[in-house]
Amino acid sequence: MKILFFGVLADVCGVNEILVEHITDIDALKIDLKNKYPLLDNYNFQVVVNSERVSTNVSLNSNDEVAFLPPFAGG
Repeated sequence: MKILFFGVLADVCGVNEILVEHITDIDALKIDLKNKYPLLDNYNFQVVVNSERVSTNVSLNSNDEVAFLPPFAGG
């Protein structure tokens, strides 16, 4: 599955996009990513799966696209 990072999260991870396999849900993905990129633990972010924001643990499929978005600011 394709994982996308935006804004400061891309800077923290050093990549805009990665591919991962064998992840079954959002909670497992967050754990995996925080193990790979420990600095992610210092940031709040929103999770978007296939262009839909999710706020709970949802199941993932191998063809899903998951985006991690930093908090939005503006006025």
